[in-house]
Amino acid sequence: MSLTGGLLVWTFARASTGGIETYHVGASLTIFGLLGFLIASGIFRKRFRDFIIALIIGIIYGGALWGILPSDPHVSWESHLFGFAAGIFWAYVFRKTGNKTAKTVLPNTQMH
Repeated sequence: MSLTGGLLVWTFARASTGGIETYHVGASLTIFGLLGFLIASGIFRKRFRDFIIALIIGIIYGGALWGILPSDPHVSWESHLFGFAAGIFWAYVFRKTGNKTAKTVLPNTQMH
């Protein structure tokens, strides 16, 4: 997810705006990627509970969903946007994979 979002930032993000250089560093790309993945995964898998939990986490995280929009010329909103988009993409890719319960076969552990 971070690799996908990072490639999008590297390809499309601005280098400067109005003479102000913009640096694209930090963990926000990954944070927004995970947030996008959780919200989209709840939608794609039709799990309302998972969607609501992810939405609450997004709101508690300081209105994280608003960070996708440009607000401060010094903040890389592109990392937020492309991380979120990459999370949605990977949620779509993995939409049909489910939680599979693994059956573990243990040797006979009875004591004689």
